[in-house]
This record gives sequence, structure tokens and C-alpha cells, in this order.
Amino acid sequence: MLEDLRDQEFALAQGRHEQTRLQLEALEEHYSRTLAERPVVDGEAQFDAPAIQSRERYLEAVRVRIDEQEGRVEVARLILEEKRLARVAAKQAREAVSRLRDKDFTDYQAESQRKTQESLDEIGSVRFARQQIAEVLQKTETTARQRLKADADATAHDSHQGADQEGRKAA
Repeated sequence: MLEDLRDQEFALAQGRHEQTRLQLEALEEHYSRTLAERPVVDGEAQFDAPAIQSRERYLEAVRVRIDEQEGRVEVARLILEEKRLARVAAKQAREAVSRLRDKDFTDYQAESQRKTQESLDEIGSVRFARQQIAEVLQKTETTARQRLKADADATAHDSHQGADQEGRKAA
């Protein structure tokens, strides 16, 4: 936005400089043409002192206008250069901001990927821990069932043996 404003200011200054330069060229052309139209004094022509004096005053006035216009052209050139430098500075500032924005975005992406990876690692760790707990519980349950069955079998075996011994005693 600032860069666009500086571009517009530069374009206006460039137009003003070109306009003052063209006006200077027109004045210089007019001065040269007026000089070329001076009458040549030869032996036959009459010497007209007031006309010559008037023409010389006019040429002097045109020369003063040319000098003034040269000053305007120089001022316009300096303004144009100032606007060009402001335009370059605005472009550099925009590019610097753009680079900073790109760097910030790259940093954001890296941080986002790091956090995503941490979350995925956490999810993986929780799943692994749940799986390990489930396996331990399953082994514990299987072991407990086996012990209960073994105890039940042992109790049944002891009861069965006790009944056999009682049956033998009774017989």
C-alpha cells in the first residue's frame, strides 16, 4: 500500500519533471529561432535602432525565462530523485516485511509440525502402554484362572482321594 503510494508520487514527479523539461526546450527553441530571425545589416538596409533595442530586450527577457525554467527543471529533477529514493525505500521495506512474514510462517510451520509429532508420539505411547497393560492383565487373568483351576483340581483330587480312603476304610 505504501509502495503504491510512493509509485504514484514518483509518477507525478516524473510527469512534472518531463513537463518542465519540455517547457525549457520550447523556450530554448524559441530563443534560437528569434536569434536566427535577427535582421542582417548590410549596406542597403536601413538601421532601425529602436527595433533592434526592442528585439534585444525581448531576447534578454526570454533568456531570463530560460534561466528560471532551468531552475524549475532542476527542482523538479531533485524532487523526482527524492521520490525515487522514497519509492525504493518503500519497496525494500515491503520486501523486508515479506521476508519476515515468510520466516515467521516457516517458524510457525516447524513449531506446528513439532507439536503434531509430539501429539502423535504421546498417542503412540498411550496406545503402547494400554496394550502392555492389557497384555499384563490378560496374563495375570490367565495365570489366576490356571491357579484357580489347579486349586480346584487339587481340592477335587484331595476330596476324591479322601473319599477313596474312606471307602477303603469302610470296606
